[in-house]
Amino acid sequence: MSVISFPYSAGTRSRSRQPVVAPTRSRSTTTRRRADVTKRDSIWKRQPARIRATLVASTALLILVLVKIDVTTHQMNVSNVQSELVTAQSNYAMMVAKFSGASSPARVSSAAGSLHLAAPSSVLQVTTVSLNVPLALPHFNKYVVPSVRSLR
Repeated sequence: MSVISFPYSAGTRSRSRQPVVAPTRSRSTTTRRRADVTKRDSIWKRQPARIRATLVASTALLILVLVKIDVTTHQMNVSNVQSELVTAQSNYAMMVAKFSGASSPARVSSAAGSLHLAAPSSVLQVTTVSLNVPLALPHFNKYVVPSVRSLR
């Protein structure tokens, strides 16, 4: 504080200045030093309530963000699997169409014509049979005598 005091002007009223004194703590209250804090005291007892509330809220927010990231990751994986499934299904449908079209009567007739073969009068589709089933023996007409081809 300054020792020199300036006089007030005539138009202002005089003010009394009192020195500002810093408040002192009374020693009568019980204060603990760091050495007095035992290991039994948790961090929750030593921190103010505002800091504790901030810690709880930020922990909850962090957990929420981590769960949201995990859910988003799983959704992306499901989306990838679904796109792979659609691709595989379309490939399967194209393969079925390709192989079923190869044995159709129209395809057989057009292939016979391109090879300069006589156009068949009718095309009979044979039902599928398992390879484990033996085929029946051929039956010949009684008027046709089978002959060996080498004799012709």
